[in-house]
Amino acid sequence: MSGPLAAFRGMKKLVTIRPRKKKSAAARGVGNSHAAVKSGRSRKVAGWRLRKTGAVRMLESPGLAKLKWLVHGFSTRPGGASKLEIPTGRRRSGKSTEKVLNLGFTDWDSRESVLRNRESFYRALCAEKMRVVTLRQIHSDIVHHVHRSSLDDLEDAPKADALITREPGVLLAVQTADCIPILLADPKNRAVAAIHSGWRGTLKRIAEKALGRMRVEFGTRPADVIAALGPGIGLSCYEVGSEVARDFDAKFPNARLVRRSL
Repeated sequence: MSGPLAAFRGMKKLVTIRPRKKKSAAARGVGNSHAAVKSGRSRKVAGWRLRKTGAVRMLESPGLAKLKWLVHGFSTRPGGASKLEIPTGRRRSGKSTEKVLNLGFTDWDSRESVLRNRESFYRALCAEKMRVVTLRQIHSDIVHHVHRSSLDDLEDAPKADALITREPGVLLAVQTADCIPILLADPKNRAVAAIHSGWRGTLKRIAEKALGRMRVEFGTRPADVIAALGPGIGLSCYEVGSEVARDFDAKFPNARLVRRSL
């Protein structure tokens, strides 16, 4: 989800990326369905492409959108079945209710609404019939390789924070609230990764390790990879303590950290 992040805490956005099957003459109906979505209303937003399908709006990376074999999207707030109470600042009512596309199971929302929201998002991606793979995200540096044999045995979401695959017809999904979602695509080997990168995962170099696994498993060359960093929390909304700053100074000496005195 994107926008004023202070208003979105505790809510989830779903980021999806998958390789599409190569089209044959018998499969042109599937291709036409995707084309119908791609031809929907879209406009550029700060370098991103905002696409609207029905009530659902999602952000697309222009770089990834050029890959015809790939479908991806970053969900946004509008178009859902969940009812969220928002402070209005008025003395009498104090709150208003807004319908939002919450994709995470939270205390304030019902399971039925979340499942409806996920169906709406998958439908907007033309991915209702795809095999969806999610994670039990634990702020780790663990990368899970999704291959055909693992799909047959995959009953529960694995504990990890990154997914890689080059299986066609598989939808990889990560959820973020404040953390940064990262998508990687290798056009030459048609391999992809979906990464959940909070400050702990960033400190453990999870994106670098996911790319390393792609090199081992698929022969991916880093120079060929297209990367997209999705919406996440901003500088004005997030502060860390001195101990976290020290850890990042030690791990990333060339990075620029913004320090403020209290």
